[in-house]
Amino acid sequence: MLRVSRELKIGLFAAVSLAALYLGYNFLRGKKLFSNQTTYYVVYNRIDGIVKSTPIYFKGLKVGQVEKLSLLRTDSANQIIATLLIDDKIQLARSSEAKIVSMDLLGGKAISLLIPSLVDPLSKGDTLIGTEETSLSASISEMLTPVKNKTENVMVSLNRVLGEVEKVLEEGGTKNLSSGISDLAAILNNLKTTTAQLDQLMASEKGKLSKITGNLDAITENIKRNNSDIDASIKNFRMISDSMAQAPLKQTIEQLNRTSQQLASISEKINKGEGSAGKFINDKELYDNLNKSSFELQELLKDLKANPGRYVQVSVFGKKQK
Repeated sequence: MLRVSRELKIGLFAAVSLAALYLGYNFLRGKKLFSNQTTYYVVYNRIDGIVKSTPIYFKGLKVGQVEKLSLLRTDSANQIIATLLIDDKIQLARSSEAKIVSMDLLGGKAISLLIPSLVDPLSKGDTLIGTEETSLSASISEMLTPVKNKTENVMVSLNRVLGEVEKVLEEGGTKNLSSGISDLAAILNNLKTTTAQLDQLMASEKGKLSKITGNLDAITENIKRNNSDIDASIKNFRMISDSMAQAPLKQTIEQLNRTSQQLASISEKINKGEGSAGKFINDKELYDNLNKSSFELQELLKDLKANPGRYVQVSVFGKKQK
């Protein structure tokens, strides 16, 4: 009887020890001992840093851990399937993602649940969408890739330029370079001399420049004082321009055109000898007769003034005198 009791105690102690060992092992793995968890699956192409017991977070709260990792062989590629234990209080949907994220700068990894909506809920044992966060090294590499490419292009261009310079120097370019430096020194010396001469010229003409500046100031001041007169002149000119624009220029031009045509017609008739004026101008005999008659009339007037008695009879005391 005593032996049976001792064996029973040993068995009970062993059972309790195994249970404690199992519970302690699961506790150290991060598995909740007295909570209900649901099993889900997710497929990844790679799981750098993900191991068994890797924690699963939702909005910063730990809601589960990775239970198992195994290789999944497909026709297209070899992938990894992860078994997740997630608290059954978390409602998942078909659009939910299990994203591998970095926890710290030392490379610690975790899985973050992204649940954009609860439409089409996910059942127990279904598969989540597996995504990966871009790592820091990958981000840095992506940012440095353009810089690297540009640096390589610059190095190639620089190497080409150095090759051309070396080629020039090998072909006697050293002498040409020395000559060019000497010519550059001469040019700089000439430039220095020209600058000094220009300074002297500016100093000698300083008085004239000041006088010109004073004249410009005086002109500006006069314009400023006569600004009202200038405005009035501009207004008058604008009024004249408006009056000319409103004047009946078309009728005036037509009237001048008609007058010009009439004058041309009269001139043509005179040239042809038509009318009194035409006959007078074009008939030479009439001109000569008129000229002769005018001359005779002048002689008659002269004789009349000299001898009025020849032409005038005066009666004195009843007698007639011839």
